[in-house]
Amino acid sequence: MSAKTKVGRNDPCPCGSGKKYKKCCEPLDEVRALEIPPEALTGTPLDEYLLLLPAVGLFAEGIRRFDPDGKEFARTVRKFEESFHPGEDGEIPDSVFMSWQFCDLRFGQSRKTICERFLESPSSAPLAEEGRKALLDLSASYCGFYDVRGKTSEALVLGELFDGSERRAGRLHEPYEDEIRPGEILFVRLVGPPDRAYLLTTPYFFEAENRPHFRNMLEFQRDSYLSELGLSEMPAEILRRESYKAMLPTWLRLIEESADEKRFAANPRGAGTAAGTVAEAVKAGKKAAVSEGRKSRETKKRNEESGDLVIVNTDGDKVCLTNTRFKIADARAVRSNLSAAADFAHDENAGEWIWEKKDKNNRGGGGDLEGRTVIGTVFIKGEFLVAETNSLERALQLRGRLEEILGGAIAFRSMRSRDLADIPPPSPEERERLAREREELNARPEIRDMLGRMLENYYLKKWPEAKIPALGGRTPQEAMETGEGRRGVERLLDEIEAMEKAKKPAQIGFDFDRVRMKLGLPPRKQ
Repeated sequence: MSAKTKVGRNDPCPCGSGKKYKKCCEPLDEVRALEIPPEALTGTPLDEYLLLLPAVGLFAEGIRRFDPDGKEFARTVRKFEESFHPGEDGEIPDSVFMSWQFCDLRFGQSRKTICERFLESPSSAPLAEEGRKALLDLSASYCGFYDVRGKTSEALVLGELFDGSERRAGRLHEPYEDEIRPGEILFVRLVGPPDRAYLLTTPYFFEAENRPHFRNMLEFQRDSYLSELGLSEMPAEILRRESYKAMLPTWLRLIEESADEKRFAANPRGAGTAAGTVAEAVKAGKKAAVSEGRKSRETKKRNEESGDLVIVNTDGDKVCLTNTRFKIADARAVRSNLSAAADFAHDENAGEWIWEKKDKNNRGGGGDLEGRTVIGTVFIKGEFLVAETNSLERALQLRGRLEEILGGAIAFRSMRSRDLADIPPPSPEERERLAREREELNARPEIRDMLGRMLENYYLKKWPEAKIPALGGRTPQEAMETGEGRRGVERLLDEIEAMEKAKKPAQIGFDFDRVRMKLGLPPRKQ
């Protein structure tokens, strides 16, 4: 076959298997097409993201072929291709299609994307710290609408239409960049931190007169996404990101249908054809202009995100307390199915089920508790099943899992999320009640045994290898190599032990001399 021959998806595969091309070699050819030749690299931080794409694509192909969720993934991707015909003349660019299936498409019981699954898999272990950071940036990226506020020789200054936040996109010094005018609107996927992002997909351009129309549509995007989840509000950053990801096919359809109705006119300034690789697609600079606007309606005022410290859980999600409620149709089925599920631990004393996941870094040998993370708790309250988590992302995962194992025994009713900053501090009476309940809980023999094993696991196995700020970012084992570091470890252990001893008797103590002996220090004199 000539390298220039175009094989149709329904044509016989050139490999001679007798299968259609789309059911044989096309997926692997698409992965190979992601490989970036050296001459296509930009010489900018964008290359970190481009060089990751072949590995992500290969991982996606493995999911499609071998993972239990692979059929759902393949079916959804196929429907997208049938709807939008990516890469074909006059259709959406390949860069938009590939980034959607890697970064946006949520599928399976976990409702996680390809990038999120890749981050959690052993396949990502060889990545250096910079590679993992780039993969996290890819995972968090989305196609959004941006005002062109200005440009310098090195960057485009863009304003997010969704909430007004500002981002700076590094320029690649391509000819089409010189033709960008302040006031225009871009629809594009940016990747990277707000102050040094890059355009990852072929940008669509629209005239400034359409700004009110897009703001109306973004208001609809915000409200419809919250309504679908049964929420009245959620953290602004999550709402912006997840609603854009969920709405991308809708936006593409709107652009396509508007063009068919000739409400979109091709912009002749620097128009190009989407290329096969993401690097080429970024440079192609395909443009379109909207010629018709709609009347704007006043948007609701929203507080902008503050610069306060953001508290995250072990998954890196922003902590916000989320409560999900389901109406129970069959209480007996709920109890039996939850108790039979391997990933739920039934605490009969507390009357709840704890949803756990294994730590991917767990190497075993530490008992049932080691290497497990509690994702959420589930309990029955009257005629409702209630699920509580500490982030919206975990709430969405838990909802999907409960609906999978309980089916028609429950029906979703609502999901409410509260930011920690919105929760008032407890009153003195509540503090006293919580302290009393904590003491009573810690006094139970099974709880004391569990906490004792957790302390032993932490201080004897994890703490000696953990990087400690008080030791200059070194681990205790590393600090023991110098005299000054050795003295620092001794002082730190003395302080930790003193704090443990200051706790009330009902709390669990720990013999820190075991840690001292493990590190080669003498026991503390009694």
